[in-house]
Amino acid sequence: MTANRILNLLGQEDRSFLEARSMRHAVAAGHVLFREGDVCANFVLVLSGSIRVQKVSETGRQIVLYHVGDSDICALTTTGLIGHSLYQAEGIADTPVEMLLLPDKAFTEMLDRSPVFRESVFASLASRITSLIVKIDEVTFTKMAVRLARALSEAEKRQGGANSRDEPSGSRRRAWHGPRGRKSAAQ
Repeated sequence: MTANRILNLLGQEDRSFLEARSMRHAVAAGHVLFREGDVCANFVLVLSGSIRVQKVSETGRQIVLYHVGDSDICALTTTGLIGHSLYQAEGIADTPVEMLLLPDKAFTEMLDRSPVFRESVFASLASRITSLIVKIDEVTFTKMAVRLARALSEAEKRQGGANSRDEPSGSRRRAWHGPRGRKSAAQ
């Protein structure tokens, strides 16, 4: 079985408990896993692949909220199960995805019985919420031209482009001042 970060943290007894109550499921790239308004019935542990979680407006505009891989959890799924709420976005397999689906009742049992599982789920949820707040801040307060320039620069660096500049070890970037002259949290 391909490993998931949370599964790897569990002791053998808790891991066996989880695996006995979950269903293994695989989908092809492009498969829609959930849509806005769907009922959340299972906690998802991605074993391999990536799921894109996005919000699409009535006019077709979309924003990617985050991706879920083998070291992540889906914040919408987690909050949907805990709060008994509907999905507020859609999830699409970016690549072929292999996963374990843990039904709602078994998810609650795992939260109750395993401190390691509970702490891992809530730490991942906290991290995801923080990254969503950063994304909201960026989309709301950063001009499109600045976001585009950053995205192009990051893409060029990832591809090892001729114009990408590696900073010498120990050098510091000039601080970027966000809206109203305050320093960004990334400094």
